Amino acid sequence: MPGKKRADAAKRDALLRAARKVFHQKGYYETTVAAIASEAGVATGSFYSYFSSKESCFLGLVETLYELLMGAVLRERAKGVDTEAKLIASVRAAVQVFLREPELSRLVLGALQSGQPVLRARVLAIARDLTGLLTADLAELQGASFPWGAAEVRARFLLGGLNWALSEHFTGAGKEDPRLTEEVLLAASQAVVREARGVNESSTRSRSGSREKPPRSLRKAEPHPSS
Repeated sequence: MPGKKRADAAKRDALLRAARKVFHQKGYYETTVAAIASEAGVATGSFYSYFSSKESCFLGLVETLYELLMGAVLRERAKGVDTEAKLIASVRAAVQVFLREPELSRLVLGALQSGQPVLRARVLAIARDLTGLLTADLAELQGASFPWGAAEVRARFLLGGLNWALSEHFTGAGKEDPRLTEEVLLAASQAVVREARGVNESSTRSRSGSREKPPRSLRKAEPHPSS
């Protein structure tokens, strides 16, 4: 990377680190561009060389988490030997990123309640990407006899549990023990996988049973040879 580009990237990263700290301390609405620039040790005018507004700077933080999240998820999925392993690996990787980046995670998850439509829309788009991965896995596990929508409901249920558990972890008693949060979410994932696999196995047995010869008592009476 040429020297100027490297310097620009370093200054942008410094602004994002400063923004993470200031947003965390003051909240979105109380944070100002001047406060971010001051924390980063640059002139306020320099801020606008990298971000057009406070909102675009916050979106930069959202993208930072997104890159960490999807990078970890895709790396772990590549190690999975089957669909079930990929799904569990996806949830584990996502949870570990959120727990490893608590300050950033609080900010991004809080954007859902920020009242800022652009921030909310981007966070929801990230959630849709994760939903899509989990839905594809669950659709394969539940089998082709069931609609894609059923798998999507299961995926949304799982991500809803993820959001709830992380919120509890960051604000409640569970925040002191990240292992507990991870264990709870992995247990929930495994339960959803078992349920989806059970639906598939039940459907397979049902289709197989429908092709078997019915019990004698249910067969149509056959004429007696002497008649």
